[in-house]
Amino acid sequence: MKPAFALDLSQDGLTLLYRLEDGWAALGSVDFDAPDIEARLAGLRARAEALAPSGITTKLILPESQILYFEVAAPGPDTASRRAQIAAALEGRTPYPVADLAFDWSRAGAAVQAAVVARVTLAEAEGFAEAQGFNPVSFVARPAPGRFAGEPFFGPAARAADHLPEGARLDRDQDPVRIVALPPSLATAPAAPTAPAESAAIELIEPSQPDGITETLIESAGSNIGSAKPVEVAPVTAGITAEPLESVQELQVTPPAGIPATSRAAEPEPAGEAPFIAVDDLADDAMAEPAAAFPDGTGTAD
Repeated sequence: MKPAFALDLSQDGLTLLYRLEDGWAALGSVDFDAPDIEARLAGLRARAEALAPSGITTKLILPESQILYFEVAAPGPDTASRRAQIAAALEGRTPYPVADLAFDWSRAGAAVQAAVVARVTLAEAEGFAEAQGFNPVSFVARPAPGRFAGEPFFGPAARAADHLPEGARLDRDQDPVRIVALPPSLATAPAAPTAPAESAAIELIEPSQPDGITETLIESAGSNIGSAKPVEVAPVTAGITAEPLESVQELQVTPPAGIPATSRAAEPEPAGEAPFIAVDDLADDAMAEPAAAFPDGTGTAD
């Protein structure tokens, strides 16, 4: 299955998107500095629940400012070799150990375009979405044209299994999110509440490759974000004998700056680790500086 909703995160706010046959329509936006942010977020959640009464799931679109895109020669010849070659190329390119980075790639020939993000950012973004009841299940990016072939996919959320129907497998999209107009029939859906007068406002499946053009990879990045705790993993080295790409590691991306604290508490973490979801295939700048942390109270995925 694929999530019917997406939270498009930026440095200044977020937009809730709804999946349609020809793209994604915006249901509403919230600025992180809105005095009534919690009421507005609750309104967006209510609108989503009205469209999906059986339950909502979302994919989180990470801010482009938190993603490093770069091109590197990674001839392979196989997936494990290519993963190790990209990991080796990442050494010293960011302030973080390679084991603390999550990356995906697309390729045509020997050269690959890699998209890299800090794992701690993924944890912060997931914690915020969980605390607001948006049930995040995966992490993606929406790159500018030419930066990446397809939709960069950074794997499942830590608690994805909690939000998927029993027996369902999480599928990824091949194409990046494309915004289209909201149909008139959806314009009457419940809207975010009006701010009071005294207020200022307000199972993973292996994806099919498009004719062999795209290969994807998930690896792991850390970042200095508030109280987030980076996931401990074994370091990746060029000489590793990596698992097949299908084994996705936990990921984390740096969240947008300035998000205010919210009071809705995330549900307690379930015992044990959520199963990883299989992935197969899936960007040339410098790694973005770590974004400001989500404030205390938004929740953090371990």
